[in-house]
Amino acid sequence: MFENKNKLIYGGGLLLLGILSGSLFLGSCQSSSEMGLDRLEDLNNLVPVVIIGSGPAGLAAGVYTARAGLHTIVVEGSKPGGLLTETSYVENWPGEKQILGRDLMAKFKKQNQELGVQFLADTVTSVDLSSWPYQVQTADGVELQALSLIVATGATPRSLGLPDEQKYWGAGVSACAVCDAPFFKGKKVVVVGGGDSALEQVLQLAPHVAEVTLLVRKDRLRASKSMQDKVAQVLNAQIKFNSKISEIIGNGQKVTAIKVQTGKLEQEQPIDGIFLAVGHDPATQLFQKQLKMLPGGYLELAVGSQQTSCKGVFAAGEVADHVYRQAGVAAGEGIRAGLDAVRFLQDLGFNAEAIKRSQRNFFEVADETDYKLATLSSVDEFEKLILHSKQPVVLDFYTDYCASCLHMLPYYTAIAAKMDDKMKFFKVNADDADDLVRKLGVLRVPTILIYDQGVQKERVQDVLSKPEMTELFGKYVQ
Repeated sequence: MFENKNKLIYGGGLLLLGILSGSLFLGSCQSSSEMGLDRLEDLNNLVPVVIIGSGPAGLAAGVYTARAGLHTIVVEGSKPGGLLTETSYVENWPGEKQILGRDLMAKFKKQNQELGVQFLADTVTSVDLSSWPYQVQTADGVELQALSLIVATGATPRSLGLPDEQKYWGAGVSACAVCDAPFFKGKKVVVVGGGDSALEQVLQLAPHVAEVTLLVRKDRLRASKSMQDKVAQVLNAQIKFNSKISEIIGNGQKVTAIKVQTGKLEQEQPIDGIFLAVGHDPATQLFQKQLKMLPGGYLELAVGSQQTSCKGVFAAGEVADHVYRQAGVAAGEGIRAGLDAVRFLQDLGFNAEAIKRSQRNFFEVADETDYKLATLSSVDEFEKLILHSKQPVVLDFYTDYCASCLHMLPYYTAIAAKMDDKMKFFKVNADDADDLVRKLGVLRVPTILIYDQGVQKERVQDVLSKPEMTELFGKYVQ
């Protein structure tokens, strides 16, 4: 999916930016002489600041670049708001005693929008840093010309690497308890991990499930004492130390059991769901062979700044932080990255006069369609509207706390507006449709079901880009 284009080109000699981890940190893709503002007059889709990622790091950066009067575009990615939207209550954010992660990020986004930051509901598929302005390509076919770039792509959950793990992803295997817990009401589940994230998942699952077991590979927990104290009070939770999953077992449709190895003993355990919290890896695949990286794939930064090995490209949050990994720290780094981007553009001479000259070439995010999707919530409605429909029908299952679902809804709505004379489109809030969810065997969100002549033809549980969604639905349009 990711396309890595050319290697870094160092113009004007090697630039010594500092000494990091005992090695020389070497310079930029372009020298300042190759970044003349006169080159901008013939280019379209210019963006002074492109921020890739919409978590705390990206949105903190947006506040500062927008306040500096710089046109800023945030490409939201497949999880608008970042991983913080997948937690429940945040209790260590300055000024907030307790706030839901999704509510915190909603406030953060609103602040950005009020300052003029524009949000692009899209995903970056490739970045070309071989020439300036830097080219940023999205899944929806948009190419942005970025005068500066802030990488805030965060991290992606690790998997166990077991056979059949991907086969049952979304059919019993998950990394998001806050997204999928309601689908396991009265079921038995396990959580794998020993840190704060694992215990957070236990707390999110406990009110829904019959029993939740925490499998810890070591003989102790890494989680904070406050989190351990909370889990100790959960009556339907238990912890197994020195334990790991050795095999995932299913019936072809969903997970039915696991094999758990505790010491030298291996036992099969019936189970309905597996929730992973075994760490994260920095989401830096876009920048392989383009930006200098530390072991583990973290972006290497210059001492005393958020500058990467490419001039005008900055990074913040878990793409570069392998020590703290906290939302507050990510926001602080985002502020630094925003200020670094402002100074970079100022040093290029990108002042009010330059902005005025190039403003007509700026990329602007188009207004969202005002098309209203039909809703579905009951089995009776399903049998009446879908099973007897002469046109193909699409059902999009979502919840208000599923960031990936909310990312896809604008795509879904826009496509529905264009195809509604040939297909019927419905959105289904899984929280309001328990009977329908059970009848159709929906085990996670997002889930898209397509029916033709009353027969289910497609079941897709992945996060789809707009082109992928268009291609999927197009198969059923005459």
